This record gives sequence, C-alpha cells and structure tokens, in this order.
Amino acid sequence: MTSFDDSNSTDAPPAPQKRSSPSGIAATFAIIAVFALFFGNLAFWIRQDVYDTATVIAKAQTITGTTDTQAAVTALFDETVVHPALEQATGTLPTILQGLAETAVEPVATVIDHAVASAVASQSAQEITTRLVKVINQELVSGTGAISLTPTELLGVLAPSLTKNMVVSKVVDIAESSGCCEVVLAQRSDLPFVWQHVSAIRIAGVLLPLMALASGIVAIALARRRAQMAMGLSGAIAAVGAVTLLALAVGVKWGVRGIGDPSKGSTVLVRQASRITFDVTVGDLRSQCWLLIVVGALIAVIVTAVTRRNSRQPDLNLQGE
Repeated sequence: MTSFDDSNSTDAPPAPQKRSSPSGIAATFAIIAVFALFFGNLAFWIRQDVYDTATVIAKAQTITGTTDTQAAVTALFDETVVHPALEQATGTLPTILQGLAETAVEPVATVIDHAVASAVASQSAQEITTRLVKVINQELVSGTGAISLTPTELLGVLAPSLTKNMVVSKVVDIAESSGCCEVVLAQRSDLPFVWQHVSAIRIAGVLLPLMALASGIVAIALARRRAQMAMGLSGAIAAVGAVTLLALAVGVKWGVRGIGDPSKGSTVLVRQASRITFDVTVGDLRSQCWLLIVVGALIAVIVTAVTRRNSRQPDLNLQGE
C-alpha cells in the first residue's frame, strides 16, 4: 500500500497580486491635472468673458461696424417681417377685397423700406452692430432652442426710432400677433460646442481649475521624486499656455465658420455676432495663457533653487564637522 507524504508535495506559491505603485498613481494624477488645466483654462475664459453679455457689449462698442451689417439687417427685416406681415393681413380680408389689397402690398412695402433705410442711414453701423451683438449673445447664452428674434427685437436692433413710425409699428404688431414672422437665425444644433452646452461649460469653468490644482498637489505628494514631478508639472503648465496660444486663432475662426448656411443673410448676422464675441474677449484668454507660462516658469525656478539648496546642505554639514 502506497502512502503519500504531504511534506514532499510541491504546491506552487500563490501568484503575487499586482499593485499600483505610488509613482504610477502620481503619474496618473499628473496627467489628470494637465488635461483639467487645459480644458479648465478655456472653460474659465468662456464662463467669465464669452458668456458675460455685459462685458461683450462694453468691448463691442470699440469695434467699428460695417455697412454690410446695415444692409443685412435691413434686408432681413423686409424679407421676414414686412412682406409676410402684409400678406398675413391681406389674407384676413374678405375675398372681394383681397385682390385690391394685394395690389397695395408693394407700395406699402416700398414706403416701409424707405422709412427703414432712412432710419438706418441716420445712425452708425457700430450702433447697429452693438445692439445686434447684445440681442444675439443673450440668445446664445440664455436660450435653449433655435437662435431667433421676434419682429419687435429685430426692429429694436435695426432702429429703435422706427417704433414711432405708425406704419412700421402697425406692421410689426401684425407680425407679432399673427406669429407668422419669428426670425430664426440659426438652429442650436448648427452652432459650435460652446453655444450648445452653456450650463456644462459654466460648471466646468469652476470645477476643472480646482481639479487641476488638487490633482497636481496629490501627484507631487505621492511621487517618489517630488522635485522632478514638480518640475514636470511646471513645464506642463507653461506648455498648456503656449499650446492654447498657438491654437487660438485657428480654433476661433474655425468655430465661427461652422455656423449655419453661409448663403443665408441671417447666418451672416449670427456669424458676425459670434465673431465679435470671440474677438473682443480673446485678449483675456491670451492674458490667461501668458499667466500660465509665467507661473510655470516661476515654479520651475523655485523648485530648482530649493533642490540646489538641499543638495548643498550635506556638504555644509560635513564642513562643519
């Protein structure tokens, strides 16, 4: 009978469990810090400047408007408010009078067009552009659906003085009451990411910079070589500022060009308002980027000085002995 001796059994030792090293965890937090800083820098700028209509309006007043704005808004008012409102009013008349009224549409439209042209010519294109930016930027930031203007809002952009003109005022009242003439400038889905996710970007503008700071501190605390980690993060901070500066011009222009159908006059207006919004606030983003570059350089200088001081400390102790 054969016996088995348990002492001679050769059981394989359990495989060691893999554990994440502190250095690996520190590197992960460092990567999170860099990405959070990059996107947080942009989100903070958008939150503080692009979404701040009062700031945009104050800066837009320094930009010279163009006659193209005057022509575009005038044509838009005529095509989307005047003619549809007159046709709407004509359609409500008895059948026997509709033919007579239709013949009067063009003369009345001509009178209104002349009044609009005179009112527009009496003011600078800059004034119209400033009002246009104000109304559209409020819609971009606060709205949830399509970017649209009511006939009254469009008239306010064009020339507030026209509200005293009885003929124009009556046509606008018809347009408002009938609901025929809401001016849709662009669909929300056609706009860049910035205007589609206003609430999310506002939150990110606060959370991401805090996340970047917290992740950077944790990365340095967990790193075995804290000085090297601090130097790496300082270089990353400066790199985020530099990369953002390089991508700035291309990104802004590309984002504005992606709005709507360029063949439509209304799209031209939204693009112009969006371009002005970015142009008048982009200086603040540049300032933020330069600040990051300076902060990164200062951290590198401080870490270098502290490291050299610590490396000399043992030599001083030996000389003292």
